Amino acid sequence: MNKIMVLLFSFANIQMVVDEVVRSINEETTEIHLCFYQNKDIPDTLSSLMGVYLGDRIQKDVENTILKEYFRMKEEITQQFIRIAKNHDIVLKNQLFKSYSNNRICRYIKKHEVNYLIVNYFKNEFNSQKVFANIEKEFLDRIAIKKKLFKHHN
Repeated sequence: MNKIMVLLFSFANIQMVVDEVVRSINEETTEIHLCFYQNKDIPDTLSSLMGVYLGDRIQKDVENTILKEYFRMKEEITQQFIRIAKNHDIVLKNQLFKSYSNNRICRYIKKHEVNYLIVNYFKNEFNSQKVFANIEKEFLDRIAIKKKLFKHHN
């Protein structure tokens, strides 16, 4: 059994992630776990900047617009993965990880016997504040399965 987990910290360059998932599917693939990571509603830095320059009502409108866009993109990506799973006769499972739940993610991988992890950390600016100073050392090195990381390199 081949189980692929897609962990999205970001929606940037999502097509690269989708292409990797499609390339990774083989006759042994039984499940795709589509997992979204949401650290906070909006980045603290944005909230503090808006508080200084904008009134409360405008700040709330901006926050709501950001959240609506996040959920719109989440739904759009989910629909794309539903089509991929259906075309390959694979079970699709969705999961949302909130806050700093790195241990939860590790337990999820073990519980569901995921054997390939695809992580999109590319330009993690929209979804939340910087989650890791070094995602490889702080998170991925703890996971002993095959993995592919999409990350912005300066």
